[in-house]
Amino acid sequence: MEAHGGLAQWYTNGPLSFRFNYQPRDGKTARDSYQTVDTWSNRAVNTSTADSTAHFGWTGEQAWVKAKDSTAFEYDTKFWALTPLYFLGQPFVLNGEGVNLELLPEVTYKEQKQDVVKVTFDAGTGDAPDDYYILYFGKESHKLAAIRYIVSYPEYFKEGGHSPEKFMEVIGENTVNGILFPTSYKTHWLTKDEKPGEYITQIDVSNVTFENDLPKDFFDVPKVAKILNE
Repeated sequence: MEAHGGLAQWYTNGPLSFRFNYQPRDGKTARDSYQTVDTWSNRAVNTSTADSTAHFGWTGEQAWVKAKDSTAFEYDTKFWALTPLYFLGQPFVLNGEGVNLELLPEVTYKEQKQDVVKVTFDAGTGDAPDDYYILYFGKESHKLAAIRYIVSYPEYFKEGGHSPEKFMEVIGENTVNGILFPTSYKTHWLTKDEKPGEYITQIDVSNVTFENDLPKDFFDVPKVAKILNE
């Protein structure tokens, strides 16, 4: 966390805003939105890049969506309300209850030695506590170089289980208010020898800012929004 700007700076900066443009290479559903997140409470508001009147979000207790067109978001908005933060906010999002860290043997990635940390979650932590991450940090720089992960969200895997493990390259550097962010990610299927295999998703990150002057009700459910988890 210190190598990425420090936890104190992360929380001092205020809510984080960014564009997260997720583009599968096989033509499946793209997900492209502007997101603003309260880094203290994980409350979030997403806005469609195609329609500025279409929004979805998470209050900490309720998921909601507000859109004139039912096809504005052709994906699970409850799941996606915070998913981008759990990539862009690494490693700061690991500072929470129910998070377990395990140091694994070091590896070499792109000709650089990497410290490897496995992240797991206690039962009942979030909507997908069976998820895990395996993070590669440069042994000398301590900067995040890659993220291995699975998806176990119960709405996607109603009978249990999870997706095959993926390997996400962390690309580029962009420092905003003292915090280091990547500019993009390239996601691959993980091979049997734990290397990046088939390239499956391109993610671009832009418009990264911290917001200190949001209205007090910014993260509240809009009056005409549909509540998703009631």
